[in-house]
Amino acid sequence: SAYKVAPSAAVWRSATSFYPGTLIYHRQGQESRLRMEWEFSPDDRDFGRTVACFQGQIVLSCADVELVTPRHNCTQIELDGICPGLDLANPETILRTSRPSNTFSSVEASSMDSVCCACGGGRKSSVFSEMICVNSDTKLDSAPELFIAPQTTVMEAPCKTYVLGDPPTEETRCSTPVVRAPCRPPFYCETEELVSTAIGYPRRIRETSSIASVQEVKILNGGFGCTTGGTLSAGPTGGFGFGFHATFEIAGAGTFRGISGAITGITIEDPGAGYRFPPEITVSSGGEGCQGYSFQAVISQVGFHVIDIWPGVGLDIEIVAGDNSFDPLSSITALDSISAKMPRATLLAPVSFAGFMTRRLVWKPLRSLSGAVPISICFGAEDSSGVISPRGNVLSFNKTSSACIGIRVVRCQYALGEGETLQHVAAYYQTNWLQIWATNPQLQNPDIELKQGTVAIFGHLYEVEEGGTIEKITRKFGTTTTSIMNLNNDVAVNSLDVVGTGQELCVIPNSCFTNV
Repeated sequence: SAYKVAPSAAVWRSATSFYPGTLIYHRQGQESRLRMEWEFSPDDRDFGRTVACFQGQIVLSCADVELVTPRHNCTQIELDGICPGLDLANPETILRTSRPSNTFSSVEASSMDSVCCACGGGRKSSVFSEMICVNSDTKLDSAPELFIAPQTTVMEAPCKTYVLGDPPTEETRCSTPVVRAPCRPPFYCETEELVSTAIGYPRRIRETSSIASVQEVKILNGGFGCTTGGTLSAGPTGGFGFGFHATFEIAGAGTFRGISGAITGITIEDPGAGYRFPPEITVSSGGEGCQGYSFQAVISQVGFHVIDIWPGVGLDIEIVAGDNSFDPLSSITALDSISAKMPRATLLAPVSFAGFMTRRLVWKPLRSLSGAVPISICFGAEDSSGVISPRGNVLSFNKTSSACIGIRVVRCQYALGEGETLQHVAAYYQTNWLQIWATNPQLQNPDIELKQGTVAIFGHLYEVEEGGTIEKITRKFGTTTTSIMNLNNDVAVNSLDVVGTGQELCVIPNSCFTNV
């Protein structure tokens, strides 16, 4: 920053403290005026608040004196040639300072030898400006932080009031869940209808959940007898995980890559997702003649911030980046291909305000994605802290940060969109509105128009028992394999006969045809 001290022949700093930095002087035109710049580049030792005080000083010369009525009787006047031509024979001659301006309010004196008494009783006067103090607060220039303004689920009417506790107090509880849109920039969203805890204010992205994928496949035994390469796949472990795909090569005669006909190299094409345990790796195609091989899968955990969404209203969130006020943001981007992972999703252009940058992400997932493994999308933010030399060389780069969210489509629930009714939901899932109404006791009157975002349960969550199979489950609930696949994406993408003990499935029972 630049601070002007004028007129000035010197700049004094308070002697009570040490202040880092450099003072640079610039004389302006022909005026007796200086502009002082204070440059301060802090290091690790300079964190915290600092107060630097500056003061301008005028040292008097002939230009600063005038003849006035005498204040002192002096027997001898010695100016040491400072003011040649001044008539000292006149006893009424005296020197008085001409004050530079009204801003110079204090006059101090500094001791000097051989100065006439008329100049202040044997002292030479100096005039000082008012002191200017500058507060500086040195903070760590950290990388940007990423936040999310999520959709929220609030409980609305019907409500009941209960008398609870000792001493007894009244408490009102409502029973209809409704999905509401997040708070929008500039994030002033409190209303009479919503308490602050129910509003989708931005909150820091915390990657506390994980999605496991296959990071590496170790060749424990390359086997023998292979005449061609091929592909590898991994079945779900306990019903969890899907999507792994890899290719393998074999050692040929004279290639010095191992025993001829053995599997020697594996390239992972798709690491898959959702594995809770290392899956079993098998040859799915090719590999003619291969015998005696064995592999070991190594899974990695990718952290993410889980977001639950519902078919119907879908996804509608704000991804927000924030940084220091002195370090503006330059970008916020998706690090994954949203179009590949979330077809028909829209990531809107960034909006900047008050030191923040935000982007809105909107997506209507297919109803068939209910129960899918969470979709991981990572975002990155970049600030403007980089330094470029006058020649254009990059001396330091902008700071960046990243964080990931995992979008999970809730199983067995539907949030009504604008104009939708229970009849629509029943048609979507090939059931009837009476069964849905019976499953949602909080919806007391099926004929009233339901609010947009109202969550309706259309099926039952069933935890697979030990030894359970798709065939057994379809017979037990009088349903079909196609129905279970449509309601449970994690089953649809895997082998139909593989489900794990404890795995959660959505089923719509047909009470007329159950066979327990």
